[in-house]
Amino acid sequence: MKFDHAGFRDRLLQLLSENAEALWDKKLALLDQESAEGWECFHTQPLWIRANVPPPLINEMGRRYGVEKLKCALAMDHDTEFPYSHRVSPSRYESTFIRELFDQAMPWKNYRNFLEPGDFATPGGSSCFDPVVGEVSAMLRAQGRDAFHEISRDREIGWQAALQQGRHTAEQLLIEREPSDPFARYGIPQRVREFSALQSPEWTIWLMHQLAPEFRHASALSPKKSLLFLKPVDDDLAWAVAIDRGGQGNLLRFPPALSLVWRKDPTGRRRPPAIFLDVLADFEGLSTSWPREIEMQLTYHLQRFRRLTEFYQPFVDLARKSP
Repeated sequence: MKFDHAGFRDRLLQLLSENAEALWDKKLALLDQESAEGWECFHTQPLWIRANVPPPLINEMGRRYGVEKLKCALAMDHDTEFPYSHRVSPSRYESTFIRELFDQAMPWKNYRNFLEPGDFATPGGSSCFDPVVGEVSAMLRAQGRDAFHEISRDREIGWQAALQQGRHTAEQLLIEREPSDPFARYGIPQRVREFSALQSPEWTIWLMHQLAPEFRHASALSPKKSLLFLKPVDDDLAWAVAIDRGGQGNLLRFPPALSLVWRKDPTGRRRPPAIFLDVLADFEGLSTSWPREIEMQLTYHLQRFRRLTEFYQPFVDLARKSP
């Protein structure tokens, strides 16, 4: 029987939207789980807030805002020809709650959400949603502490610790910082830029095979500026991991994208259209060509993707069974 991919996509997205609170809870659980495993560098801002701001870190209003944002993300029309892409069009879901929240004269006075606090740490930032986070940040600034600087420091410390988890690349060279460097007083060494003969798409494909052999490189489907890896679900569907490439050498853009795709062409010569793009990824973009950094990033994201595909799979199975 012919696979009705449009009907399946609508059922899957509806199921996920109806269970958006479960997605929000998964997002919270991943933060705690990954931080405990040594990946604090990917969560430094919420961890800084947790360490410096009094509870509650999330209240009902903040939770609802996070859930509504996920519903909006689920209703965005992703570029179906490029499942590796994070580009989206405006959402087809209009959240009355979010609209009314922004329309109020003082929309955020009762809002608490350490995952969605707004811009409080950037110098000159003026769009802090969580008023308690903003007040604490201002109080600490008056005491000579700076949230932006401390979060940057914590990210660098965590980043260097995470780099030690590499197994397939040489350790990154570290040198002492100049006295004028703000991080010098914390004893944080400086990472030295690496130029490796291993920097090539073929090397990245080899590394992916070492880290996640279940995701096989789809060479015939990979566009010129990305690397696409597929893990079949059944005859019609596959989980896809796509890594965007830069213009030179092995410059890679992170984070990679996780999507569920339709295996439309059984010959494997045409790009599979995207059905669903993971909505729990909200990391800042980063480009790197350093081998140890590439390995560290892939190790982290692939571990996360395994957990996410396991989490999403029951929804996929239920959408498949529905008429």
